[in-house]
Amino acid sequence: MIDSILELKSRCSFAEEIGKTHNLTARDVSCLSMIAMHGGISLKEIAEEIGLSTSRGSRVVNRLKERGFIVVIPDEVDRRAVKLSLSDSGNECYQDLIKEKLACEQRLSSGLTPEEQKKIQEGLSLLLKVM
Repeated sequence: MIDSILELKSRCSFAEEIGKTHNLTARDVSCLSMIAMHGGISLKEIAEEIGLSTSRGSRVVNRLKERGFIVVIPDEVDRRAVKLSLSDSGNECYQDLIKEKLACEQRLSSGLTPEEQKKIQEGLSLLLKVM
């Protein structure tokens, strides 16, 4: 089962493709995705969500900030904290990522009937539930 999952992942390497296009690492792409999905997220929340230490997460965020992909907004309540959001460049990159995800999903599902697609989705949901 794991081999099949890894094979699917290799056939839909949208994060790597976006990384190449925008000169980003896979962690950079994960970080951008987290910020896009949870606007105003904190550095600590991002680090926890993508499995990084706060210091490693800080380096990723600083690199993305320096390259103009994200905007750092001071927290009005806690001066030590910041909230992160996408810049126009970051949003453009994220839109490219969404397009790649949709293209990958289309490639995976194009030869399947709606019933088969439903069964696969149910199976994947079950796997995620038990993990």
